[in-house]
Amino acid sequence: MQRVTGSPSGARGAAAERAARLKSSLERQVPPELLALSVDVASGPERYTWVPEEVARVNTALRATGASAVHSYNRYVLLNLIAAFSLSDSRYRLPHSIIALYDRELWRIFRQTDSLEDKFFDIANDAYLKDLAILTHRLIPVGAEFAEGGAGIPRRVLLAGGPTQFFDALRLVLFRSGGLKPFFALHAHTLALDDFNPQGWLATYRRLAELVVMNAQMKGWLSASWFLDPALESVSPHLAYLNRVPLEGGAALLFVCRHRDGSSGALSKSPARRRLFAEGKYVPAIYMRVWPRRSLIEWARRRENALDATGA
Repeated sequence: MQRVTGSPSGARGAAAERAARLKSSLERQVPPELLALSVDVASGPERYTWVPEEVARVNTALRATGASAVHSYNRYVLLNLIAAFSLSDSRYRLPHSIIALYDRELWRIFRQTDSLEDKFFDIANDAYLKDLAILTHRLIPVGAEFAEGGAGIPRRVLLAGGPTQFFDALRLVLFRSGGLKPFFALHAHTLALDDFNPQGWLATYRRLAELVVMNAQMKGWLSASWFLDPALESVSPHLAYLNRVPLEGGAALLFVCRHRDGSSGALSKSPARRRLFAEGKYVPAIYMRVWPRRSLIEWARRRENALDATGA
């Protein structure tokens, strides 16, 4: 594990105080032994959907008794994890550009324990799981999205796009990446989208390059989403930038699947996409972009040299 100095501290103290007050309230509804939280953040799988065994067990127990305290307990979990948070527990070596992002995330999660409605604090809620994963070092803030370690290119994706994609993907895996895994996988978080814009993504790519340089075992990074579909260049051209820089820098784009029922999320916030879907002119598709470490690092070096040359 990495030893880091200058890790965030202000949010930790504030969270400890709020957790103590919440514990006093919870003790009137929850057996004291259920509040003795001691999460080993280094154990368990790396996937962000992991829930600590004791947290899952208490949630089950509280729901079985019909206790109304389950949401307060899940707030209490986040507050305790903030209070105990240490970058030394990270499974990966972190560049300073990423270390600098943690303070923002800890304060965001801390504020949300007071501002969000009870229904958010549910281990079935994906956004809650992502906050839990940040605090247990399963998601690393990199800017526009969050990186999860230990991911891989699914074998089924090699076959999803027909013979041409199969041979292109085979070259990607065997010669450009050196294997199917491990990669960092990127995940969007609906409550942390401040950097989800062209400039934010450029900074994200640079941080990811620094991250893979510091972790030689990682083969690069990947992500899969409906907003990587090349069809969006005409359907939603404002999203085309999400592929442009990675592909120009040596990333590969692989077809994953098509969502003919429109369930991918592509239709949720766009009347234009919904209209085109209803007219049969657009069917959402999931694509995966894979940026191998060598191509990513070379892109970052070229960009750094270009910025130095222009004095930017």
